[in-house]
Amino acid sequence: MSHYKIFAWGDGKGIAPFDVSSTILNYLINERTLNETFKIVPNSNIFNSHSGRLPILIGPESFQIEGFAEIWNFIVCSSQTGDEKVERVNPALQILRRAYMDEITRDLNTITLYNYFVVKRNYEGFTRGSFKEYLPWPTQYKPPLDFRHHAQELCLNEGIIDDDLVNPKYNFMAPDLEDELQQLRKEEKNLRETPVINDMQKLEIDKQLDIISQKKYIIANMQCIKKLKEIIQKHEEIMPTLDDKIIHTILLIYLRCNIESQLPENFISIWLKREYPELNEEVSELNLSESMPESNKISLTTALGSYVSQII
Repeated sequence: MSHYKIFAWGDGKGIAPFDVSSTILNYLINERTLNETFKIVPNSNIFNSHSGRLPILIGPESFQIEGFAEIWNFIVCSSQTGDEKVERVNPALQILRRAYMDEITRDLNTITLYNYFVVKRNYEGFTRGSFKEYLPWPTQYKPPLDFRHHAQELCLNEGIIDDDLVNPKYNFMAPDLEDELQQLRKEEKNLRETPVINDMQKLEIDKQLDIISQKKYIIANMQCIKKLKEIIQKHEEIMPTLDDKIIHTILLIYLRCNIESQLPENFISIWLKREYPELNEEVSELNLSESMPESNKISLTTALGSYVSQII
């Protein structure tokens, strides 16, 4: 019988593809045969989470741990034998490993949130609609909006996307991309300020605005790829020092989840195949189809009951 349950985004049968932290935890738990103690429950139970986020680990007396790094550290400490706990390690190397694990998971999470929640075609064509499989009506509508808002803030701070009202310049953007973006802004401003005389003109203006929006997304995708390339390059540089299989597995699983075949705009998959064919092959060979016990999706009664208890 499992002593600890890790609640994840999912439909009761599997983990949602954007919840990479839970996908990694499930993979590592299966790999180390820790299933008897730690059980992944992919039922989207955000209602018992103090923060409203997943994944969370809930143990005896309902104590909670949130986030991949914190949960995994708890699992490692809980599953170590006495001999393993006293094993001599290089303190400096351990600090470096922990810092790098935090960094790479944070950076790759930003990439994932951009891919699933910021890219318009992916959000509208796949991510938003999938929440009907995770949460009962009418609770399925707010979480993807919250995810999207959070993702936009993160990506704005990282310079992946642009918002004229908040941050008029991308961070570390190549000069040619910045010039193109500035030109797009001018064209957009002129179109929005053009007096509309008739419906035909309005249709033409809307068409041009849509083209500008598509071009902006292309620039944002290029910024995302730029950041992802920096992540991979640093990973290749630091891995000979760390020699850490788990951290490399983290990279592979993040990449695997970001080339989900159902995404309408699968630009990361196209780029990875072209620029890193060997890494792409390694990602493709990764087996994430580890079975997990099926769980019931959250019912409307449970969802509303949890919601009412929180506001009373």
